Amino acid sequence: MPGAHRAVAAALLPFVSALAADRGYAIVLASAMARGDRRAVSALVRRSVRSGDLRAVDGSPGYLALDFKPAGSKYAYRNLFFREGL
Repeated sequence: MPGAHRAVAAALLPFVSALAADRGYAIVLASAMARGDRRAVSALVRRSVRSGDLRAVDGSPGYLALDFKPAGSKYAYRNLFFREGL
């Protein structure tokens, strides 16, 4: 599907904007990741990523992985966010 990567980027934009603009949101997300609270991490991410293409959220103390499967694409896309300083 042409533009699948654009659909994923558009879905990620509100999440990345929230991380950059809202320090409280970033702190709450980082603490949920540090506790290993997968349910809280997923809920916090899905609050900003409203796309139905988001298939899975995997967070741990050192990274956050978001898996997307855009409609019409045979490929899944994984976006990794790493926390520096660990």
